[in-house]
Amino acid sequence: MKKSTVLIAILALILQGCGPLQVNLMNPNPNLDLIESKQKIILLIDDGISNEFEIPEKNGVRPINVTEWHSSLKKGFENGFKDYYTIVENKENADLILELTRADLEFVPAAISGSYGVVAINSQIDFKAILKNNNNEVLNSDAGTSVSKNATNQPSQVTSVVESSVESMYEILSKEIFEN
Repeated sequence: MKKSTVLIAILALILQGCGPLQVNLMNPNPNLDLIESKQKIILLIDDGISNEFEIPEKNGVRPINVTEWHSSLKKGFENGFKDYYTIVENKENADLILELTRADLEFVPAAISGSYGVVAINSQIDFKAILKNNNNEVLNSDAGTSVSKNATNQPSQVTSVVESSVESMYEILSKEIFEN
């Protein structure tokens, strides 16, 4: 058996092996370029977005447990927007409200071997967001899919792949909601 065949088999076993993969608390750092504002902003996460959940097996990718999803989304928001807005914790103190109404995480194969199945994965987030003022009037909205900037074949790197999807989501939102 060739070394490359053995390597592909090992990678496939790692990603398809026993038990679920794990996504833990992240610290995303989106690369934003906005005009600095004196306005205060808050992120609200819709109640329909689960904080802890399991993504079932799909497309040859084994189940994945996700924990602290809300905290990870908030961290990405804070890290991305803190240089441009004052982040507040209370809706009553906010001039602007960014409301995430959807943030569905899923994994898709990035590389497939005909003999061994999925050998690398990407993550993506299907999202919807609404920007409102403090009178609850809609200023702008956007929906889309953010894709991870990298793929992995290592269970220990699954969290960092998702982290890059969160970064991509806020980079998209900054252009589509805040610049338009």
